[in-house]
Amino acid sequence: RIGKHVILSGRIVPPALKRHIQERWSVSVTSAYGSTEGGGVATTCDAWRFHIHPDSFIIEILDPETWKPVPRGEVGVLVLTSYYREGAPLIRYVTRDLCRLHADLCPCGDPGSTLQVLSRMDDVVDFGDKRLYFHDLEEAALMDGACPSEHTKTIRSHRAGARRQHGSGGADDAASRSSL
Repeated sequence: RIGKHVILSGRIVPPALKRHIQERWSVSVTSAYGSTEGGGVATTCDAWRFHIHPDSFIIEILDPETWKPVPRGEVGVLVLTSYYREGAPLIRYVTRDLCRLHADLCPCGDPGSTLQVLSRMDDVVDFGDKRLYFHDLEEAALMDGACPSEHTKTIRSHRAGARRQHGSGGADDAASRSSL
């Protein structure tokens, strides 16, 4: 018998959403990370880390202000160079995705580099001295066991300002927005 499996792609999927889908649908879940321009870049293992497809890309994590490499484990913008795209090769393609290469080995045992995708550059909220990534915001919203369909979460990016809106738009949401 073949087990049911769901492959997610097209958005950042925090661990809490993965667990929710696994428990609710009784399926195993994998996430694929990539872009329209570059194709598949990495796929998650059972430890929910993105394993980079090393035969397809050169991966760089660069500081978005200086464009210099950041140390392993630090956050920067993902830049791709493809090995296999002959008709439209990617050479130092700036994805605008904020990522980090994990500093430690993956618990699954695969010795290859693993990637954590945190947010699009436009979906970051600077809150005092903290930087909040979409990944962290959604993970926190789902940690209490809430089902994504039970709450409406809207995070809108405004390039001119970092205004974010959360909730379903009711009176209680106005108070929670003012506390952000």
